[in-house]
Amino acid sequence: MLDKRLIPSRLVDPSERTGVRIAEPRRPSRFRLWQITRRIVRLVVGLAWLKITWRLNGQIAGQRVREFLQDLGALWIRAGRIIALRSDMLSPEFCAELEKINDLAPGFPFEIAKRTVEEELGKPLETYFEVFGEKPFVAFTISQIHMAKLRRENTWVAVNIQRPYAHEIFSKDMKLIRKFAGLLGKIPSLKNMRWHDLCHELSEIVKKELDFRYEASSAWRLKESLAEHGVYLYGVHKPYSSKRMLVTEFIRGALMIDFVVLSMKDPARLQRWLTRNNIKPKKLSKKLFECVFRQIFEDNFFHGDMRSTNMVLLQDSNFSVLDTRSVASNERETLEKYRLFLNAIINEEFEMAADIFFLLASVLPRVDTVEVKKDMIRLWKTWTLRTHIRELPYTEKSWTYMFSQLLSSGIGALRLSGSLISDLNSDQRAAAGIRLRTTGIEGVVATLEQPRPLR
Repeated sequence: MLDKRLIPSRLVDPSERTGVRIAEPRRPSRFRLWQITRRIVRLVVGLAWLKITWRLNGQIAGQRVREFLQDLGALWIRAGRIIALRSDMLSPEFCAELEKINDLAPGFPFEIAKRTVEEELGKPLETYFEVFGEKPFVAFTISQIHMAKLRRENTWVAVNIQRPYAHEIFSKDMKLIRKFAGLLGKIPSLKNMRWHDLCHELSEIVKKELDFRYEASSAWRLKESLAEHGVYLYGVHKPYSSKRMLVTEFIRGALMIDFVVLSMKDPARLQRWLTRNNIKPKKLSKKLFECVFRQIFEDNFFHGDMRSTNMVLLQDSNFSVLDTRSVASNERETLEKYRLFLNAIINEEFEMAADIFFLLASVLPRVDTVEVKKDMIRLWKTWTLRTHIRELPYTEKSWTYMFSQLLSSGIGALRLSGSLISDLNSDQRAAAGIRLRTTGIEGVVATLEQPRPLR
């Protein structure tokens, strides 16, 4: 259980939040494949028209695609997140828009949630729960979460309940994504996107998303390793958890996303809260980054989605993480290459860094590697100088910024990076591809590092 001394005062009152809209779930139509195909055609035609009329750019295209994927739901959102990693093949503006994709959805009625709980536990809900909130406090495309109190343990928990018809929807959508990926793979300019690998990754995601026991197992393993880094992870109540239901400890804290929003809307109010709870943003920023890199290089078992919506702030510059669906590890050999690459960059041994970068590609493309190497060294030298300018915004000197510059600096480097990254699977890209791994948290760190009013 979380030490009560770490629980902060409330940052945002529940009345300030928009409540979850409840809607009756609908069984997927037998014509779903045709309906989605028609919408895909409409999206493509719309983008083509914008291009013909010279109004299309990466940001607009990314926004249109993001809204399209969000509207289609769970599996399409996962596909969008994977595609957003491909800044080696797609424009930075397009990928930046896709990274904003969110998984929120209307909730389903309490009667359905109650029925699911009773089916999974085999007894009436009241047998195990003294209190059970009828309305979810958050709802996603795959599930929704209720606050409840276990009767025997006398403790508050979060109950994650799978959405009705999830299996049917995932199955139908996976069939269409395979067909669509096959067509995209025939387009010469998109062949390097490795659409077959995308489908394989999505198939693995389907297995994990539809069986909450995967998340329960990951949480138990990650809880032990994160404790070594001074980071708390929620406990799982296994006796009450199953394939369609996950019961975990309810963490009382302040969501990092609320911190980010308040830093823009009401920085003075945020500063008062930080002072009251002894939270120092720069200390928290340092702890966050250390935690990420220690997970990668020390534990080789890491949380793959440490974004602002999955982090909770605690007293005295501590934090906790949520949602352990996305965890992975990496092969030792690849991890060691990235360790050497990172050390070379830190020590400003850029020639060595370039050589190691080449080693990460299983097959080098047909480019003049000598010229590419010169370009990479020039870019790293410029980036290093920027990191020493305190007045520059963090987002203009971060690790992610450096990699985005590298991938868009020239056709030689772009081809090389395309070869390199397309030869790694999603877990390897998330673990060993440092830029890809840190993108989610660097937005948070940028907010933590920004100057604040003195009060």
